[in-house]
Amino acid sequence: GEMPELRELDLSGNKLSGTIPESILKMPKLMWLKLHQNAFTGPIPSAINKLTRLSLLSLRGNDNMDALIPDAVAELTLRVFNGTEAMKCSSPTLLRHVPET
Repeated sequence: GEMPELRELDLSGNKLSGTIPESILKMPKLMWLKLHQNAFTGPIPSAINKLTRLSLLSLRGNDNMDALIPDAVAELTLRVFNGTEAMKCSSPTLLRHVPET
């Protein structure tokens, strides 16, 4: 079912696989999305920009996800972004979201 009031979702370390479910993008008040240490594949959905309140996105440890970070991530006001080791910015404006290592 839909969870329109959900603000934090932590699915880290659950051995989840496949692409990031589109149903997550139907949580308009989501602020924290922790998906690290799973087995997700494919791209970060471009519709991630629908999560306008999202301030934390953690994907580290999903090493089979696409390496290119979509421009839609730049539309978010993320305070924390933890990508995989291979992830690269598709646009220079994204550099502000990628922490230095």
